[in-house]
Amino acid sequence: MIQQQENEKPFVGRERQLQALADAWIKANPDHGSSRFVITGEINGAAYDANSRVKGLKGGG
Repeated sequence: MIQQQENEKPFVGRERQLQALADAWIKANPDHGSSRFVITGEINGAAYDANSRVKGLKGGG
């Protein structure tokens, strides 16, 4: 139980960061037509792709 709680902390923190980025993007682009959930998912996907690219670079990851 304690280990599970420790594992959830980084996830919750990252989720809050992604939601804050989505909120900022939505505020800057009010006519976008997508939900906060969709925007958060797109930001998460972009971050994941970037991390994968960095790991593929010599000396990365």
